[in-house]
Amino acid sequence: MTYAVVFRNVMDEEPAEVRARLRRSLEEIARAMDGIPPSSEMVASFAQSPMHVDVSGWRFLYKVERDNARLVVTAAAPAPSDVSVRVAAKR
Repeated sequence: MTYAVVFRNVMDEEPAEVRARLRRSLEEIARAMDGIPPSSEMVASFAQSPMHVDVSGWRFLYKVERDNARLVVTAAAPAPSDVSVRVAAKR
């Protein structure tokens, strides 16, 4: 099952470069999801849990729609300030 990436009217303020990086990140997640059987408890858990990904200072919320095989971005906001601290600490 190939998951599609869908944006729900949340991409108005973010620069084009951030949107492109977000799409690449979600497409990578979608490819990883393709390797998990749809009946897996892991996929069920993902579908029930709010998910997020941080890209270039922005936090994007998305949900996994298992039945429709979609990753749907539902909200965007500046990432919390502690995200940049954690990233810097990993370097």
